[in-house]
Amino acid sequence: MAKSGYGEQAAEDYALIVAAANKAGHSTKDLAAVFPQYNAALKAAAAEQRLVASGMGLFGEQALATKAKLDSQ
Repeated sequence: MAKSGYGEQAAEDYALIVAAANKAGHSTKDLAAVFPQYNAALKAAAAEQRLVASGMGLFGEQALATKAKLDSQ
């Protein structure tokens, strides 16, 4: 899902998994070991965003900064 343009849904689903695992006494580190593809997909998506933004120059960097502010709200 994270690679197919459904990053927000993947993040929501993963948050549910994390909450359930934490409730059962498992750590986030345990989950990272179980879901290495998800973590790799997130890193790849972030790298791709940075690459596209740097290719767009100042406008791309501003777009990423604005997105980060909106995501935090």
